[in-house]
Amino acid sequence: MLRTSISFERGVLHRRVFASILAGFAPLVLLSYLTLSANAEHQKRELIAAVQHTMRALTMAVDAELQVSQAALDTLATSARLKAGDMAGFHAEARELLRRHPNWANIVLSTPDARQVLNTRRPFGSALPSRVDPEGVERVGRSAQPGVGNIVVGPLLKKPSFAVYVPVRLDGPQRAYVLAAPTLPSSLQDLIRRQDVPDGALVSIADRNDNIVARSLNGAELIGKPLSPTLRQVLREGRDEGWAVTTTLEGAQVYAVYKRSPVTGWTAVIGIPVDAIDAPVRRTYRLLAGSILIASLLGLGVALAFARSVTRPMLQLRESADAMGRGAAPDIPGTDIPEIRKVGEAMAQAHEERARLLASEREAHRQERQARLAAEEASRAKDEFLAMLGHELRNPLAPICSAAELLQRQAGADAAVARLSAIVRRQADHLRRLVDDILDVSRVTRKLVALRREPVDVNTLLPQAVEQVQEQVAAQGLQLSVQACAQPAWVLADPTRIVQVLVNLLGNAAKFTPAGGHITLAVAAGEGSVRITVQDDGIGIAPTLLPRVFELFTQAERPLDRAQGGLGLGLPLVRGLVQLHDGRVEAASGGEGQGATFVVELPRIAAPGLVAAPAPGAAAAGAPHALRLMVVDDNADAAQMMGMFLREQCGYEVIVYTDPFAALAAAAVDCPDVCLLDIGMPRMDGYELARRLRANPATRGALLVAVSGYGQQKDREAAFAAGFAQHFAKPVDLAQLVAAVGKALAA
Repeated sequence: MLRTSISFERGVLHRRVFASILAGFAPLVLLSYLTLSANAEHQKRELIAAVQHTMRALTMAVDAELQVSQAALDTLATSARLKAGDMAGFHAEARELLRRHPNWANIVLSTPDARQVLNTRRPFGSALPSRVDPEGVERVGRSAQPGVGNIVVGPLLKKPSFAVYVPVRLDGPQRAYVLAAPTLPSSLQDLIRRQDVPDGALVSIADRNDNIVARSLNGAELIGKPLSPTLRQVLREGRDEGWAVTTTLEGAQVYAVYKRSPVTGWTAVIGIPVDAIDAPVRRTYRLLAGSILIASLLGLGVALAFARSVTRPMLQLRESADAMGRGAAPDIPGTDIPEIRKVGEAMAQAHEERARLLASEREAHRQERQARLAAEEASRAKDEFLAMLGHELRNPLAPICSAAELLQRQAGADAAVARLSAIVRRQADHLRRLVDDILDVSRVTRKLVALRREPVDVNTLLPQAVEQVQEQVAAQGLQLSVQACAQPAWVLADPTRIVQVLVNLLGNAAKFTPAGGHITLAVAAGEGSVRITVQDDGIGIAPTLLPRVFELFTQAERPLDRAQGGLGLGLPLVRGLVQLHDGRVEAASGGEGQGATFVVELPRIAAPGLVAAPAPGAAAAGAPHALRLMVVDDNADAAQMMGMFLREQCGYEVIVYTDPFAALAAAAVDCPDVCLLDIGMPRMDGYELARRLRANPATRGALLVAVSGYGQQKDREAAFAAGFAQHFAKPVDLAQLVAAVGKALAA
């Protein structure tokens, strides 16, 4: 790693930078900014404080104006006529008082629940209007204190007014009244005009509901209307006085200075245009900007003067950096400034180090690419080897299995021959399963398995799986219990692969369960899934092994006799197939000797539409005549054994060929119904032979079945593309082959 230490001793560059810092103007600019900003804020506070003083005087003036009206009403409330119950005389007295107060619109006497008793705008004894401002009347009636109502439009006045209220008490609560003087807002409009406020200021008085009672601008149009939304939002915060920036009903921004009267509950507001407050601040900031500009120009001149002596070597450093960016070697600047010279030397060292690292990185990339290509080539070689291994192992297995099955079926065979043939058959089947597992695991781990998914009831797959392991279970003296689900358990799956999963799990359970043990296979359908459980009471799984039980080649420790053989492929294959079906599999065990439980969970689907089964006897009615079969395989033993089985055990007419050209020529004459063809043959493979048989009118309708040692998915797809209707991997279960051929012909 490049390590470069540059010490900035007291040299030429250090002294010049230090001089530039001393000549800097940042502290002066900062101090100016702070001083001028503080002065601007102080100016704003002083102006707002002056407005607040005016606003308090306005509030007191409004309270005094209203208290004059309350005093006049208090005098009227002591009327002897009212105490004597002479309402007619009191009506006349009230009308006389109304005449002396031109700002009053009416005088009304009401009960505490706001029912009018007397109204000077109506002749005495006539019908009186309904309640007006009941909230204000009832408030004064309850508190027995004078008050002021909200701005309202009464049914008699037909224009906005507010009422001044005083309570009246005559000989006990039964003769309690509220005396009101509805007042026109014009008296307050005059009061507003008399206030000494800044030019352009907007003065408003609002009632308890924040509705306008008087206003210096557009008062006639806006009386009785709410204050602006922004101002009402500020007043709803509940403070009795303060200021805030709001927007007027005309859309102008103002500093709104407000105070709520503790006497009336009304609010006085003086709105000062924002420009009137902010103009001094803007002037201050313009002064600040000018000062900063001048200081900047001075500082720039000083900086240029000091920097001139270092500009040239610094430019050389930049050119050196550009050269490093292009991959070229940088030049060390020729200067007497030691700091710059050391930076140039460090850049040169960095270039050398980078060149070394780039060369090392390129070599690492080359080696990684070669390793990847080698791994890919090894993977391809492995796949080809596995395919060839499967073919070469299956070819000799096919005649062995066929011969063993023929020996078992010989009527006159003695017990020893039958027993030996059964051993051969079992071991051959075991070897075939090992080959299948090796190839299947290889394909599953590389996601090369193509599933033929279809709706299937898992319950219908249980008999197939049990049939394949029944012999193993019986041979080991185990008891297998099958518990199907009481309802259909539909999944979208490849039936063959699900049966393979069940066979592997059952075989694994049988392998590790001692004689006399029990195995349970159960299916349960849940809300959104189908659970398949395989449980045994065998040797169990050690806790250290349980987390790795689904990994390749994982096996428990076993004795040297390897009574439970295997390669550790079955459970990894189970997990791979289940995951391809969007499912999951889990293993559980209480430990060694506690048995094991494997649970497969697959997504459940709705039951598909059912197709009616064919009528009984329909297949029999179309049963074909005695079939003629042609077997073509370059392995003479395999061909002869298959032909002998089909001829002797099934009664078919069978012709056997080991040369594909001879078979092609004979097929045009013999016209076989079924052709069983090997794939890997010399001179002409099975695919080409199938295509030629399909092209010949004499054999075009024959059923073509591939019987091959190549059993991978791509081999099956190639067989179907060549015209084959069926594909079987060697060694073939001849009983299954015969059943599949019969079913295909019947269809």
